[in-house]
Amino acid sequence: MKKEVKGNILVFLASLCLAFSTISTHIVVQDLNPIVLAFYMFLFTILFLFILRLMVFGYKSLSSVIKISYKNLFFINITTAVDWLFYLIALKYIDGSLVNAIVFGLFPLGNLVLSFSFSRIKYLLSFIILILLFVIGINYINLNQGMGEHFWLAIFYCIIVGIAVGGAFVSKS
Repeated sequence: MKKEVKGNILVFLASLCLAFSTISTHIVVQDLNPIVLAFYMFLFTILFLFILRLMVFGYKSLSSVIKISYKNLFFINITTAVDWLFYLIALKYIDGSLVNAIVFGLFPLGNLVLSFSFSRIKYLLSFIILILLFVIGINYINLNQGMGEHFWLAIFYCIIVGIAVGGAFVSKS
């Protein structure tokens, strides 16, 4: 099997897992405070990865990494925490499918804008993505009678998260 086909299959499987996890998280977040959920998720993740890192690499390796790049570690963790917090708040107030559509639709746009890499094909693809997001949003608004009082705030948070996720991959593209 070619690498491209394997890559496309992996992207498809990742999208399915993401859709399932987002819908499941949307159901869980309905009964919880997103800030409390984010706190416990980060606490569990930090403890788990800290223990795993100690078991695999030992204490000396961990302390040297922290000493060398503590500023980068701090800023990456803060921005990731804010990103996930906005994502969870958006999931509390609107459906997970719309959150995914906005966040991962804006991903390439955030990457394009924050990488300062402009071309006609990128503009065309970005315009197509914006039109599709607009159609999805209008469809959601038409089908959903009660949008709730925090609907537009959740949309704003989705936009911030989508641009931030795209910007996080600027150095990798």
